[in-house]
Amino acid sequence: STEKGSEILAKIFMIAVPVTIGAAIMPIMNTIDVGIVIRRLTETGWTREAANGLYGQLTGMAGPLINFPQVLTQAIAMSLVPAVAAAYKQRDMVFLNYNVRLGIRTAIIIGLPCALGLMTLAEPIMLLLYPFQKASAVSAAPCLFVMAFGVIFLSTVQTLTGVLQGLGKPMIPVVNLFIGALVKVVLTYTLTGIQDINVKGAAIGTVAAYIVASTLNIIAVKRITGVKFDLMLTFVKPVASALVMSGMVWLSYRILFGFFGNALSAMISILIGVVVYCAMLFVTKSIRKEELKALPKGGKILNLINKIKK
Repeated sequence: STEKGSEILAKIFMIAVPVTIGAAIMPIMNTIDVGIVIRRLTETGWTREAANGLYGQLTGMAGPLINFPQVLTQAIAMSLVPAVAAAYKQRDMVFLNYNVRLGIRTAIIIGLPCALGLMTLAEPIMLLLYPFQKASAVSAAPCLFVMAFGVIFLSTVQTLTGVLQGLGKPMIPVVNLFIGALVKVVLTYTLTGIQDINVKGAAIGTVAAYIVASTLNIIAVKRITGVKFDLMLTFVKPVASALVMSGMVWLSYRILFGFFGNALSAMISILIGVVVYCAMLFVTKSIRKEELKALPKGGKILNLINKIKK
């Protein structure tokens, strides 16, 4: 019973670590901003009130929108831990590499449309969410645009954290996140001190931190497992699908805005983006049939697609 208890605790720990690290990323970045942003803004000529307003636009208006995609990518990280751990323990490198590749590709497939969608409709989304604070919403839109780009790398950071935990290397993503945080400190301090960039410097620093942590995690995973990624399937096809989606969202919003105004046009454009992106994933064959079958109701979806093709 002691061995079973230890095994259960180990499994809980394995799943809890990537989730804890993933959940801690944004608070860490916000803590850095608290210590730097307002002070640097006031040093470059902004009044205390104006600095507080800019900081509020960054952390209170734009920042929370970046958190939503994390819910899905954290679920991916959690599911990867036991699968990767079992394959690594049994030295089944084929199954291990399959899970790593699938996890990364799924994170990118989720992160890309979220990032490009937020970038494309940054101002309309801010105005949709804050209709009674139009000036602040418009001012916060550039911060959302910059931070949205980081969603792609934040998604891979969380997924690779799960992979590394499954490989028995829980400290690697912690160290890599710390290195990313150091990069953020330097960039945030430097860029927020430039008056024309101001609070957008903190957003740029956050994105840079995600890029650094994600890159270091990928290097670590490749070094440990020797996994090789199919660049076309993993990156090119999802990017192409997301770009087509982004173009359709931009076009539909511009057409609809004259008839329905901002709020309804933004919501309809988002729905159009979801449909177009899902369709493009199948057109570009970014999702394979065997992977689709593994999803809930995946068999029925595949049958429907086959009927449509006929």
